[in-house]
Amino acid sequence: MRHGHLLLIVTIALLSACKKEKDEAPAPPAGGGSTGTLTSATVPAVQMTIDGSAFSFAEGGAFGAFADNSLDPATPPVASTAQYGFIMHALPDPADLVFGVNLGFFNFQGSAPTDTQFFGFFPTGPVTYGDTETYEDLAMITWWDEAGQEWSTFWGEDQTGSSFNIVETLSLPDPGSSSILVRATFTCKLYHDSENGQFKRVTNGTGVFRFEKN
Repeated sequence: MRHGHLLLIVTIALLSACKKEKDEAPAPPAGGGSTGTLTSATVPAVQMTIDGSAFSFAEGGAFGAFADNSLDPATPPVASTAQYGFIMHALPDPADLVFGVNLGFFNFQGSAPTDTQFFGFFPTGPVTYGDTETYEDLAMITWWDEAGQEWSTFWGEDQTGSSFNIVETLSLPDPGSSSILVRATFTCKLYHDSENGQFKRVTNGTGVFRFEKN
């Protein structure tokens, strides 16, 4: 009887495990806080801690996003330049900004970068903070607080102990408008736009950002 009872328990357990596996919903696409491999379905998102308080934004639901690019074409042999940004905002108002990341500027020949040139702008590895509109190959992080005040790496030069590191990319070629997903980790000092030296410390920053060629 004891052996029969154990066999019944094992059978019920196996059936329950099978049902659980069947009923479980698939995991959502990995976003800013995950280290999962990027796919075309990965949701752009960011997670970070600012002066000890956690913040998290993900595209869809409460937040939207848009590209913030600038292109300055030139006639060869003079190099053209491009700068790429990814901005997140609270819905439904695109003007209610919450987070932004800019990378650039990048040099290329021609009126617009090819896909090969564009994807090559985002190699994995560390990126230095600075003015992305004036100097080459830099990163800029911006955050808007609940009062709409702007805090950014742009407004202060001292970034001692800060880092921005691209850890993974996924190129998404498209005849209409190619894009790239960039997963990065970051820490930094965000300075108030009054340029009074006041800053907030960002730690544990992770994000997946979508940059669009056009």
